[in-house]
Amino acid sequence: MLRTTALWLIPALLAGSAAPALAAEEDTQLWLTGTARLPLADDVDGTVDVIQRWRQGDEQLVARASLDLAVSDVVDLGGGLTMSDGSGRQEWRPHQQVNLAQGWLSWRTRLEERFFEGADRPQLRLRNRAQVTVPVARSTLLIANGELLYVLQYETAGRGDRLDSWRANLAVQQRVAPHLDLLVGYLAIDSLRPAAPDRLSHAAQLGFVWHP
Repeated sequence: MLRTTALWLIPALLAGSAAPALAAEEDTQLWLTGTARLPLADDVDGTVDVIQRWRQGDEQLVARASLDLAVSDVVDLGGGLTMSDGSGRQEWRPHQQVNLAQGWLSWRTRLEERFFEGADRPQLRLRNRAQVTVPVARSTLLIANGELLYVLQYETAGRGDRLDSWRANLAVQQRVAPHLDLLVGYLAIDSLRPAAPDRLSHAAQLGFVWHP
């Protein structure tokens, strides 16, 4: 079931991300990422991510720490905290998630509570991601995913829930040392704006992943 659902959803998400692009404003970005994955106990893993995003006329720093508990061979439960600083606005973002993985396929559902400075209440955002990770050589992975972001509650009253954005990502991860991988990728973000043209962002990704 997971294999069938993910194979159907990834093309749908990629198509949904590209469809509104004809009428969208566009910009380019560069994302530099560093990730460390740490086994903390039996069936418990920790992950630390630091992401520097350079955007046209702006930049953003994102730092995230998370824990994941394997409850079966297929299901992981997790949670964490993200700090984001950019565009003159700071955000703290706890999250909870469930991840299903089987073979090359995985599905992640994440709920985020976004606390903005000066906001009336936290924004609630739901993220669903389908991913395929394919080993194409002994030390090389091809990763493709599509993600849907949906705002359940805005940080200000009087605004209804709505689809926030689509994301489509294609990356290659290559082992370059016994405990270090290099990741190079492309990320498309289609941000949906009801009162303005959608914005399509093209982000080049360069990252390093440390693991035991």
